[in-house]
Amino acid sequence: MIIYEEKYAKHLIHPIDRSWEIWRFCPHRFAANIYIGCSHACVYCYARSLRPDYHKRIEVRINAVEIARKELKEWKGRLQPVNLGSATDPYQPAEEKYKLVRGVLEEFYNFNSPCFIATKSDLVLRDIDIISKLSSKKLCAVLFTIITLDKELKKMIEPFSPSVERRLNAIRELSEAKIPVNIRIDPILPYINDDPAMLEELISTIADLGARHVISSVLKISKTVWKNFRIFLGKYDRTLIRKYERLYFKKGFNDLAGYRRAETKYRYKVLKQIAELCKKHKLTFGTCKEGFFDLHTERCSGLKLKGRYYPSLENYWKFLYERRESTSLEDIIHIAESFRTSKKYRRKLRTAWFKGILFKDIPGIKQEKDLEKGIVYMVQGD
Repeated sequence: MIIYEEKYAKHLIHPIDRSWEIWRFCPHRFAANIYIGCSHACVYCYARSLRPDYHKRIEVRINAVEIARKELKEWKGRLQPVNLGSATDPYQPAEEKYKLVRGVLEEFYNFNSPCFIATKSDLVLRDIDIISKLSSKKLCAVLFTIITLDKELKKMIEPFSPSVERRLNAIRELSEAKIPVNIRIDPILPYINDDPAMLEELISTIADLGARHVISSVLKISKTVWKNFRIFLGKYDRTLIRKYERLYFKKGFNDLAGYRRAETKYRYKVLKQIAELCKKHKLTFGTCKEGFFDLHTERCSGLKLKGRYYPSLENYWKFLYERRESTSLEDIIHIAESFRTSKKYRRKLRTAWFKGILFKDIPGIKQEKDLEKGIVYMVQGD
């Protein structure tokens, strides 16, 4: 049974750059979650780490429209694209009852402010008219998650989310309405949805339906994710438990956000495979917080909306590869200044530099000390 708790929010639009991983990788760092909690109950859900009943108790910000109006007025002209669904699906079943998202979208339209919708639900089609109006002004896109076409597998890993058929239909209708649709094949679950034939079928299908871009990453594991996912593996294929333990806990590493990451060699191999399939089917491609920028044909999310963007690690990585010589903090600060970043951002950039974490775990980049410049970074082997 799902419990809905109606609450009055003090804030709706907020920055999400609290972790170094978001700060380093994400060019857009604002979100607005109308609901806290999500009834899809996906076994790989990172947000379920927030509380044990995350999928059963949904907080409803019933004043979301009024708060959006107030904050958009305050932020007018200074906003990055805002993620409507960074922690929860805005079009989960709660939205059928409360009907808040449309009002929020209308406020974004009224204030000429950019946003994007991250969802797994075909309920998004209900608001296709306002989304179309926003997208015609380059103010909205839809990031649609679909990680498998296997109906039985979908039921096991995303038990209460919309069916494969409904999602495919939504991708088609959104695309036909000329709304940018970028697909999250995310996460890749090792030994489960990483089969080359499965990926080929999925990417071919979404390309035929009009998708433009694919974002992908490999499953990250927290204590809560591993607890839920291990239960799933016990039902799906118990032999995979040992394989996951080897891939993540023996050969993997902890990232700066505290997640356990799979072995780098595996991650690169499967994401390169997806990148090549996207190229074959004329889709652009980017990874999410993976650091494999050589595979990118477009920025991570593929968003081409109006609004301010922060420089991300990808910008600095490109500079290193174009320069092909040691790069100092002064060079990187110059890039940050070209984006009109704040003093606060540049202070944090200096902190990341001196802590040696700006390029941490990024393949092909090495850190050295220079007698004149101090810490410098350069491309490995150059």
